[in-house]
Amino acid sequence: MASVTREACLYRHLGAKGHASIKRLLPRFYLHDKTHNLLVLELLSSAEPLGRRLDAAPFRPQPALARAIGRTLGKLQSVNPELQAKSNHGVPAHFPWPLQLSSPNPELLRIMTPGQVEVIRAIQADAGIRAFLEELRRSYGGLCLVHGDVRWDNLLREKRGRREVIRLIDWELSGRGDPAWDPGSAIACLLVRCVCLMEPGRSISPSSVRKAFTKLIPDVQREIRAFWQGFCEKGNASCDESQFDLRVGAYCGARLLQAAYEWSLEETISPVASCFLQLGMNILKTPGRAVSEVLGLGGRAVIA
Repeated sequence: MASVTREACLYRHLGAKGHASIKRLLPRFYLHDKTHNLLVLELLSSAEPLGRRLDAAPFRPQPALARAIGRTLGKLQSVNPELQAKSNHGVPAHFPWPLQLSSPNPELLRIMTPGQVEVIRAIQADAGIRAFLEELRRSYGGLCLVHGDVRWDNLLREKRGRREVIRLIDWELSGRGDPAWDPGSAIACLLVRCVCLMEPGRSISPSSVRKAFTKLIPDVQREIRAFWQGFCEKGNASCDESQFDLRVGAYCGARLLQAAYEWSLEETISPVASCFLQLGMNILKTPGRAVSEVLGLGGRAVIA
């Protein structure tokens, strides 16, 4: 009930006068019935999840689509949550739960699968990763409006004549937070897709996985750079902040750990989840190098 109420407040607030550019990114809000915990939104009959579009051409880079996603998230950050926070119906604080994976709360421990327990143990076994996640958790905060759960299922592609519009749905985790969180999450989604498309061959080994990843990463870097261009070209002042790209890289790593956790629903960690886990941990260990060499955002992108 709390998450539906949170989402309803967000829709109601962004639908108010003064947020015309943001209103176009969301379905239209119609009704929130608190008694029945019911939220009524516009039916986007011509829209489809971005995952379906990407699955239709799995091995073809989609820089134009990535740029459109970046522009959409850049527009979102034009909202001023500091003013909204003064209202009783303003935007609440956002906190990303993946930053707690090094020290999960009892509620999370209660519902974990054995595979997810393995993911937590792997994270806790690395003192450097554990300390870095704790530092990210302590320092997290901000007044920027963040969606909080950027993933392909929450991004819809809608055709309006000859134009394509990206819509954002599922605002249950939204709030005031760090402007680097959403772009870091989007880039993590691109890397997750890269891992899922790898073809390491029948004899899977660290060497074959490395070769398969190295083969695909240049195309993914094209998408990441296109996304970054779209995100920054909307007049986004965040891109000029000192260390902003490093925070984006760090949050990208945290979201990859989240992907490893979410993909480990069985008795052990799946091979794909193991790749998410290793990639996320590698990025968190050396975020500066990862931004340059893996994400391709720091000059010439190479795979060391």
